[in-house]
Amino acid sequence: MELTAEERDQIRTQIAQNTEVLDAINQALNLKIASVGYSVSKNGWVEAMCDVIAIKTGPLRHDIYIKFNLYDKNNNLVAAEEDYIDKKDFGGYTTLTFNFFSGNDVAQRARSARVFAVADH
Repeated sequence: MELTAEERDQIRTQIAQNTEVLDAINQALNLKIASVGYSVSKNGWVEAMCDVIAIKTGPLRHDIYIKFNLYDKNNNLVAAEEDYIDKKDFGGYTTLTFNFFSGNDVAQRARSARVFAVADH
């Protein structure tokens, strides 16, 4: 079933208004996650994007996973994606994209999101 433009806009707005960036965790890893945005396709794919910025100049101490979780209206996890930042390749700024496929009606069920960084020890 294809989503209408109005349905896609409602889903995108709902998730965007209820996105929590876990700054305390990110700051401990010398990172800021900014400019979180979303798009929703006719087929129900949700694409999430964010900028990852170093707070202080210099190399990262650890390789990093950026985790992006989507939750339903009861705060149950409905989808999770992650992307990897290699400390040797990170130049202080990058934009990451996360794709949540349309299975299990992810777009229709998602109501909020959390974004955070995790060190890979």
